[in-house]
Amino acid sequence: MAISRMHNISLVKRMVVLYLIGPLLLFIVFCSFITWFVGREMNQELQLSIDSDLKRTINTIDETVGTLTMIAEQMAYGYVSTNLTSMLLEENPYEKSRLIGNISDEINVMSFTNTGIRLLGYYNREKQEFVFLANGAADTHVLPENNYLLNRYEFSFQGPHISYAKNYNDLVISVNKKVPAAEGIDAYVELTLDLNPMNSFLQESEFVIIGSDGHIVYSGIEEGKELLGERKEKGSLGDYFFTRAEGEDGYRVFILVPRKEYYQLFRKMLPAAFFAVLCFGAVFSVVVFLMMKNVVRPLHVFEEEICKIQQGDLENRSYQKTLIPEYDHLLDEVMIMKQRIQGLLEEREAAQRVQAKARVDQLLYKINPHFLMNSLDTIHWLAVAENTKEIDKVARALNKLLYYNLKVDRNTVRLEEEIQAVRQYVLLQQSRFTFQFAVDIQDEKALQARIPRFILQPLVENAIYHGLRENGHLVLMADVEEKLNIYVKDDGEGMEPQMLDELQEEARRGKKEGNKLGIGLNYVIQILREQFGENVTIQVMSRKQEGTIIHISMPFEE
Repeated sequence: MAISRMHNISLVKRMVVLYLIGPLLLFIVFCSFITWFVGREMNQELQLSIDSDLKRTINTIDETVGTLTMIAEQMAYGYVSTNLTSMLLEENPYEKSRLIGNISDEINVMSFTNTGIRLLGYYNREKQEFVFLANGAADTHVLPENNYLLNRYEFSFQGPHISYAKNYNDLVISVNKKVPAAEGIDAYVELTLDLNPMNSFLQESEFVIIGSDGHIVYSGIEEGKELLGERKEKGSLGDYFFTRAEGEDGYRVFILVPRKEYYQLFRKMLPAAFFAVLCFGAVFSVVVFLMMKNVVRPLHVFEEEICKIQQGDLENRSYQKTLIPEYDHLLDEVMIMKQRIQGLLEEREAAQRVQAKARVDQLLYKINPHFLMNSLDTIHWLAVAENTKEIDKVARALNKLLYYNLKVDRNTVRLEEEIQAVRQYVLLQQSRFTFQFAVDIQDEKALQARIPRFILQPLVENAIYHGLRENGHLVLMADVEEKLNIYVKDDGEGMEPQMLDELQEEARRGKKEGNKLGIGLNYVIQILREQFGENVTIQVMSRKQEGTIIHISMPFEE
């Protein structure tokens, strides 16, 4: 039912429906694409920012650790450590005061040359106090423990933690290094660490840092401890999305972006996406209107021309141009089609006249042999009346042969009928030539085989005119061995080997205009090939002064 209703809807109505539904579907697809594209671009941009900040943070930590290592080595093994040892052993107050001044100068130089240093000095572990200190004083005499970020060589790095220097609230990484020359004394250095994101998208993001021993050393949020066993590089934690990276020394850094910041970025991009959708809708509406105008109007012109053809109006008149090359080309083709239809109608009338004349000629063709056979029949009765048996026999034979050869109602006959026609032909030839003719049927079944009509007489004719000698013998044989085998044998002159080879080659190739085959044998080969294709074989065997045999093997069909 639905299909039949669809058949009743015109092309114009279908196009209107399609042009209304199509834009809506396309608009939905476009909006979906814009949403997907904006989300993908936002994710990519945010992920690039996150990856960039993570990489920068790890590089900053590594650079800070490297600087701390260099400063701690100078304090533990350099010239300043020698002065420290001498000062601790010196009993002379004046010399001891001089050494203290040298040590202060050295550590102050180190502090000034590294602007990120917040606290630098020597710390007495037993007394839990600083022996020497640069950059002012410390807020506490007790240094942090068990907050290890990583261990590298003989150095233990702690933090990030808040600096212990007075009047500073910076985030730092610190290092303790035992001074080998001064028992109980450690070199202590703090260096600032900047964890603020560089990208404006990540201003509200937080960091969680887990040390190489698996403990949290820094967390910007309370839920940071839930990341201790986390091995995924990306995921979510409460109101945050996190991304993880790992340093060379085994510590891990997590950057956590609030969900609200993520969606706020998406909302910032919505106006641009909405504007793009509106522009697309406006442009598409104009395109649809122009398409409707340029499709429907030409279709009406095209429909008018088709209706004229249906009504039989084939005159070539000028038509209104649509100014659209494709439609104008189709209309030109319609005009050409009208001319061709007119020409075909005229050709058909001429062909009908030719066919009528051909039917008359065919009737005359049938009447003329009919008069010939009637005349032969009259000769037959005259010969009987005059008691001339030889003329009577020839006239009857010719009459039967003409009747057989002029039959057009069927293309195949039984072998028995073909042999009877050959007997009549031989009887006619024996009135002129002296020879013996015999038929040898090895298997009576062969007589019922159906073969193409008029294939034996040409072979017999060739034998009589080109092979037989005076008082010669001509034998027609047939048998059935899977296939029907027919032999035409004479004891005449035979052929030279070279001529026989050429004749066999032409018979094998089936040339339509062979030089050696002659008209009769060539006709037989073509008829058999058309009837049986490659399933028929024709062999010519001959010896000089001994005669010739033509062997035909074809499928047996009853």
